[in-house]
Amino acid sequence: MNDFGSAASSEAATDFTCSFVTAKSAEAIYEGVLDVRSWWSENIEGSPRQLGGEWVYDNLPVHHTLFRVTELIPGKRVVWEVLKNQLSSVKDQSEWVGDRLVFEITSEGDSNRLTFTQEGLTPADQCYAICDNAWTGYIAGSLRARIEMGKGSPVTKRS
Repeated sequence: MNDFGSAASSEAATDFTCSFVTAKSAEAIYEGVLDVRSWWSENIEGSPRQLGGEWVYDNLPVHHTLFRVTELIPGKRVVWEVLKNQLSSVKDQSEWVGDRLVFEITSEGDSNRLTFTQEGLTPADQCYAICDNAWTGYIAGSLRARIEMGKGSPVTKRS
């Protein structure tokens, strides 16, 4: 893993991870993660801020996912579990189902590290290369910009 994004590619069954370090507070990182409409997609239904709640990422026809919020620890950790998933680029539509998207915030001196891990997304998955590229862009690019500059680059709202 490096500070620029994705883990080094290998055939080992290693969950996808990317991270970055920022001078922003743990609370600012936490709030940024939960503000998914500002860094991932404006096409979100429901709230990723309600423990036990469900929400939908809708980028049809490419990607559509139903999540359940399983952990919210302010300034430290956010976890969403994938309940249903549809990816146009894969044959096996069960890829992602049961995966957990984990955002871990840790202190590093005067800075903080955000580590994103998709538990269950490994190099053996058909979508791994596409997902590696997409997650790296969203986490190390858009989410980082949202946290550090107040504005990310989400998928825009469909009319």
